[in-house]
Amino acid sequence: MTKRSKEEYEEYRLPQKIFLLNSVIRDKTISDNGILVYCYLKAIQRADINYYPMSVELMDYFFRHTFDMETRDKKKYVDGLNDLEAHNLIRKITEKKFNFEYDLQKIYFDPTKSNKENEQFFTVVYSDELCAIMQIEDDNFSGSKAKLVRYFVNVVSTFMKGKRWTFDLLNDTKKDGIVGFSSIQNLSDISNINKDTIVTYNKILEKEKLLYIYRANELILRSDRTLDGITNTYGRYRYKKLIKSKGEQHKSEYGYDKEKDSVKFKTKKTAERKSLGAKYYYLLEGQDYDEQTIIEIYRYVVEYNKRHEGDSFYENKLKDLEFFKQFPFITEDCLKENPKPKRKFPIDDDNWGVPNSMDTDFSVEEILDMPTLNDVEIIDTG
Repeated sequence: MTKRSKEEYEEYRLPQKIFLLNSVIRDKTISDNGILVYCYLKAIQRADINYYPMSVELMDYFFRHTFDMETRDKKKYVDGLNDLEAHNLIRKITEKKFNFEYDLQKIYFDPTKSNKENEQFFTVVYSDELCAIMQIEDDNFSGSKAKLVRYFVNVVSTFMKGKRWTFDLLNDTKKDGIVGFSSIQNLSDISNINKDTIVTYNKILEKEKLLYIYRANELILRSDRTLDGITNTYGRYRYKKLIKSKGEQHKSEYGYDKEKDSVKFKTKKTAERKSLGAKYYYLLEGQDYDEQTIIEIYRYVVEYNKRHEGDSFYENKLKDLEFFKQFPFITEDCLKENPKPKRKFPIDDDNWGVPNSMDTDFSVEEILDMPTLNDVEIIDTG
């Protein structure tokens, strides 16, 4: 029997789904090594086992597919295990040198149940993605690969989920969690990585064909008149065409209209949503509105919650529907189509000038976030 080379074995290695809790990978108090080890533990965990023997050599082999390991690398896995134990996520049973047995029961959850059923939001990554990061040549990236893993899994955690974000793929399957539009500021917040480092990491993950990032290179005018760059559109590299299509759609809806030489939102519906979003917060603060306006705000809130339902990033940002119970005229009939013409929400026609062409690999958002420029306030416009 002919013995296969290592490269041939790698070709037939099957990628493994790994289910990660967002509450863990977004925990800023857990170290990068802790997140890396957590990814490994979730890869080996099974529903019918609670005690797991392991070694640092096996952990490293899982990621790098080699037993050639330096002593300094052994320490990062030990530090990661100790960090997770300090956070009361795992419990050590016994150890001998670099060999251990741990109780992993506390990090188990059933991924077959929905986020609502188990009250846990999770993210799915694949073993070959994590291995590709850990196997990047030092000549191409000399930084912390554990930190790069942390950033990658957090980017994936922002991909939109739910029926609205489910797409038909080429193999006749339907899938959500494919595309995301998070700002660099949000990615910085959840991954605990500064914004200029994120711009660098984006480039590395694109070069390794793990992420595809569509950069609109256009401006957006926020409802409070602050000028900002349109957020990048993120997705896995294998869905490049779909990510590009959704990125262009995102730019078309929110971008700078060069022909009319003005900054505007492309659709009346978008403009109305942003105006009603502002009025919602004023209403919560005690602002008085007439009955018809409150009904319009209510309809906006219902639409907003439905649009973001199932998106883990918005799990604590959904609007308060209970607030509207105080208004006797708010009924289910309010959600029916309104035969009356909707109010107009005009947008100022200020001329901001024609932007300079940008022959660059960076988006406007990334340039605005570079440390040499002043930060621009990012407003959640709903």
